[in-house]
Amino acid sequence: EMKALARSASIGDSATSAAEARTCTHLALAAVHRGTRREKAAQRSLERALGRMIDGGSVDAGWAGATCLGWDNPRAASVAYVRGGKWLAATVCRVNAVLKEQPRRSSFGDDFVPPDPERRRLVESELADLIRDTAPRCRGARERATALVAVAKAWRALNLPQGRLETLLLDGATAGGVVGAEAVALVLRRNRTVLSNKMSDDDDFERSADPELCKIPLSAKFAIAVASLRVRASEPREEPASSDDDGDAKKDGTRSKKDGAWSKKDGAW
Repeated sequence: EMKALARSASIGDSATSAAEARTCTHLALAAVHRGTRREKAAQRSLERALGRMIDGGSVDAGWAGATCLGWDNPRAASVAYVRGGKWLAATVCRVNAVLKEQPRRSSFGDDFVPPDPERRRLVESELADLIRDTAPRCRGARERATALVAVAKAWRALNLPQGRLETLLLDGATAGGVVGAEAVALVLRRNRTVLSNKMSDDDDFERSADPELCKIPLSAKFAIAVASLRVRASEPREEPASSDDDGDAKKDGTRSKKDGAWSKKDGAW
């Protein structure tokens, strides 16, 4: 712990304020307690301190996020970027934090034990929250699509249910949804681009092993549903008749009946 504090002090020499130096100290404590019983408490303390200092204006959100990444703490970086309204960076950092916390199969070999169902449920819930709450706050359809791709790639890497991912994306794309059909359509367009790139190159195996170029598994039924939503969204909406119009129509109908009655009388005379 003293070594971590000494390291944070040396980094704090380049800080422009006492608040930035305190941020480095909190990051150092979170790092030294990683993997111990005090890890969660140190992380919570760091995130609370970041929130207070960013909200108070003593620390810049961009600086805090970059510094957290320098300390290999993407979860704290996500908190900093959220406070600064940098939603795409916040989404990507949170996804990286989720992946970082999962045991790697290659690290255990034959002794690998998959996460228990409760742990998988919590991870799925956290990624679902990113689709529902964080990604939709990104600016424009392109940024929202980039955030969705980051979450979907993590979903694929963790072998979570594909049907659940498609349901979340469709819920966000429907009319009144928070993501928008255009952003989800851009995710599908990325799949087509990745596929065409693979077909045009010879090093298919190497490209397929690159997570940045992996095709996200989405069904044809899902693609058809998204196309249908885009068509529906592009159709002009008919404005409902107002109550005033209904009243005028009723008056016109009454007037026409009266006119018909007068014409009959005129004919009788």
